[in-house]
Amino acid sequence: MNTNTDSQKKPLILVADDDITVRMIARECLEESGFAVAEAENGREAVELCSRIQPDTVMLDVQMPEMDGYAACREIRAMTGNENLPILMITALEDVKAIDAAYEAGATEFTAKPINWAIEVHRLRSMLRAAAMVKQVFLAKQEWERTFNALDETVMILDADMAIIQANDAAKAAVRNPMEAILGRKCADVFCATQGGCANCPVAEVVATGKKKVIEQVNVCMEGTFLVSVFPIFDDTGNLSRIVYMAKDITERQQLEAEVRRVQKMEAVGTLSAGLAHDFNNLLQVIMGYSEIVSLGFSPEDKAYKHMEAVKDAAWRGSEITRQLLTVSRKTESRKECLMLNGIVESVVKLLGRTIPKMISLDLDLEENLSAVSADAAQIDQILMNLAVNARHAMPQGGKLSFETRNVELDHKYCRLHPNVEPGAYVQLSVADTGCGMDEETLSHIFEPFFTTRSPDKGTGLGLAMVYGIVQKHDGHLLCYSEEGEGTVFKIYLPVFEDDAGGLAADLGQEEEAVGGNEAILVVDDVAEIRHIAKKLLSNVGYRVLLADDGQNALDVHAAVGGNIDFVILDLNMPVMGGLECLDNLRKRDPELSVLLASGFAQSEEIQKRLADNVDFIGKPYHEKEFLRTIRRMLDQAGQTRSGDKPRLS
Repeated sequence: MNTNTDSQKKPLILVADDDITVRMIARECLEESGFAVAEAENGREAVELCSRIQPDTVMLDVQMPEMDGYAACREIRAMTGNENLPILMITALEDVKAIDAAYEAGATEFTAKPINWAIEVHRLRSMLRAAAMVKQVFLAKQEWERTFNALDETVMILDADMAIIQANDAAKAAVRNPMEAILGRKCADVFCATQGGCANCPVAEVVATGKKKVIEQVNVCMEGTFLVSVFPIFDDTGNLSRIVYMAKDITERQQLEAEVRRVQKMEAVGTLSAGLAHDFNNLLQVIMGYSEIVSLGFSPEDKAYKHMEAVKDAAWRGSEITRQLLTVSRKTESRKECLMLNGIVESVVKLLGRTIPKMISLDLDLEENLSAVSADAAQIDQILMNLAVNARHAMPQGGKLSFETRNVELDHKYCRLHPNVEPGAYVQLSVADTGCGMDEETLSHIFEPFFTTRSPDKGTGLGLAMVYGIVQKHDGHLLCYSEEGEGTVFKIYLPVFEDDAGGLAADLGQEEEAVGGNEAILVVDDVAEIRHIAKKLLSNVGYRVLLADDGQNALDVHAAVGGNIDFVILDLNMPVMGGLECLDNLRKRDPELSVLLASGFAQSEEIQKRLADNVDFIGKPYHEKEFLRTIRRMLDQAGQTRSGDKPRLS
């Protein structure tokens, strides 16, 4: 519409004619009929006015100086926004060629002189109404196309023969082709070209059945997995006329779901492993304890003594497996300190150089200014050795084993695909081999405890499960890439060390002598055999022993003797009342009471919060000497700081 404030409500008609008389008559007739009028003496002036005043209709004489009506019509029609502008050509000529030339130039209508203005007013009003309707259709089409192209899903409209009629921008981007390369082609030719046609084609099924179809489909051409929805559209006679095809890329969602399932599975396996380790440690404690007691009845030269030592050694080897299970479940202790991984990698590679077969070459690519990490050096050694052992078995005929370190930044996009990974600075440790590699099925199980592709006598299947557990314990992240015949790459990401990081390793104390005493000790454990063994060991070195089978019973015993107890050995996992709850109640009664927490589990964060000068922890199974040394040390420390003497139990 025009921008002239005096004629905002009146349609503006631009009349271009070199005859001033025609223009005067046109103005008079049109203004009387409710139009606003602008005039131009020639085609050039008409073009210039059109760009400034934006008329609602243009009347162009064909014969004008400087620029005739045909040329002016072409230029006006070419202006942006004038695609649907009504243009009426006026001429004294009535031959067919002149009419054809007018329409070819872009005219909407054609009229001949002399002009009947009463009829022409009706013609102009009809042209304006038609233009308004065309404009509404054009705007609706424009809005529809904007909406159509704003969708991030691939959307196409097909005809009944499965040829593409319309495709949005996402569809063009998905197949990396312009619109002209898509329209008119069969959808299978565009989206399944490298697949030789689409297996189980949902579009073909909709054509055959007339029913909508929704499936998940892997598409090689579009490089991903898609949720495909296909809908039929029928005409008034009930025949299929159009097909709407929509495809949403769910590749990232599937990757995330697979990662979540893997994490959940490993969490469940870890919980199961921790429970097994706890129960197994209790059994081993009974075996080792009774072995200690039986050994006391023989001299070291006796054959029976040697047999019992063999039993103890076997039990201790069994406890190593439970420690591995606890590592898998991330229930093991980590003695963290500020570490530079390059030095650890170099020392491990130096050791491997002396032990690994000579047909396997070792390659180092270590970043010079590598950031420090907070880690347990022994456990990092264990990771590298376990991965190296796996790589050696994957390269029986030789190959290359590579170690690489890098400073990397994991962004939010990466972390969105990997649950439990926080964005930030990490040190990447990569171990790669050129071995036989793994198929997808094997790759999906490699971190599970006891899973192995080797025979039972070649390994326990705990190596990679331990690697996974250690990395998780260090708040790290672990990935494995492998293909059959192409080798394997493990990538470990450990958070960069922060100056205020806590939990770093403390200095180890000197070994103490395992001596006894005459203090009163309360042993609390729900396993009768463990209570019996503890009583035997403690009584043999002079301690006076009381027993309780759960936390509540321990509180009852403590109350029954008037609190005259010097030391408590407290199991953590018991019915009725657990060890930590019992500990809290005992400390309320006697804040200075020395308590040794014992468990088949390793220390948790909750246990660490309770540790103090007179509260310590020991893991099951434990050696007799370690057990007695710890008790004596804690009693001696308590004797130096205790505020007053309590009466002794007789």
